[in-house]
Amino acid sequence: MVYLENSAIRFWRCEQISPTNVVIQYGKCGSEGRKLLKEFEESCEAESYIFKQEASKRKSGYVDAKDPVTGSHNRKRKSKAVTPCSSKKVGLAKYPPSNMDHAIEVDSGLKVVNKILFRKAEVYLKLHAKLAQVEPTQNMDKYYIIQTIVDSNHKRPKTARRKILYPNFYLFTRWGHTGTGGQAKLEGPFNEPNDAIKKFESIFKSKTGVDWSSSIPGTSPLQGKYEHLGTKMNPQEKGSWLYYLENDPLGKVSFFIFSVLSSSP
Repeated sequence: MVYLENSAIRFWRCEQISPTNVVIQYGKCGSEGRKLLKEFEESCEAESYIFKQEASKRKSGYVDAKDPVTGSHNRKRKSKAVTPCSSKKVGLAKYPPSNMDHAIEVDSGLKVVNKILFRKAEVYLKLHAKLAQVEPTQNMDKYYIIQTIVDSNHKRPKTARRKILYPNFYLFTRWGHTGTGGQAKLEGPFNEPNDAIKKFESIFKSKTGVDWSSSIPGTSPLQGKYEHLGTKMNPQEKGSWLYYLENDPLGKVSFFIFSVLSSSP
């Protein structure tokens, strides 16, 4: 939390209430002022915003002061360089277990790790795997989900000059005992799609012992390794068949029609 005042007339307060949410409050000293909530996709973006805003206020004459709400002064903070986002791990013990059916969809655990990304994320269909390790003799029943997440609607950085805005790639993993919420981890965004691909293939092979390129879903797993479960596309609409018999009992003209209304994945 940062609290600053300008000549004891105006105040500015900034508090990071969660890894990706920042509350800004400002106005005349002695009043509640205005309050704004800023939401970010990544914690590093929230931290970067706080440091930039604080530096701007100090440059315009704001100084440290005693916060009338908390009754304390700002703690001295060491300068912190803002680095690209890397990874974030979250426990999901209080949340419903992962969906382990064959549908390919963004895992619900991503909503807990990064709510904003979950709203607009899509699964990169070529890099998605659901794994399971069941060994009754060892009382073992675990799952592991690996998803490459694509964000094609992220904001363009202010410093970006290129006209084309390429999508951001993330790697999402979730694991635990079957029937439990387990844990989840989000890594990225990666600078290059190949970085996400390499990371995905590395994790997949470490869990299954098989190269992603040669893996066949549903085959028996290697000793002590996870099984690669089969997946299928999740249709949004149903398709339909329309046809006529060649020998219609009512004597209609013989013809045949095949039509699919929609089978988009």
